[in-house]
Amino acid sequence: MAERIIIWQKDNATMMSSWTDTVVFTKRKDGTFSIRHFSMGDEYKFMAAGKTSMKTAQELSYGPKLVTA
Repeated sequence: MAERIIIWQKDNATMMSSWTDTVVFTKRKDGTFSIRHFSMGDEYKFMAAGKTSMKTAQELSYGPKLVTA
């Protein structure tokens, strides 16, 4: 079974609805990692496309790579 860790969570609300944003880091059975964003509200559940099938923690970087000479 995959192991999951919630690395960030925030409750949000407006006059019309409430929801929770969550970022989850998962270690899968095959040894790879993934990170995903979920929004769960009163009437919906949304899962944004995340970064999956990462083999190392260094692959978590979404920004430009730093190049040193």
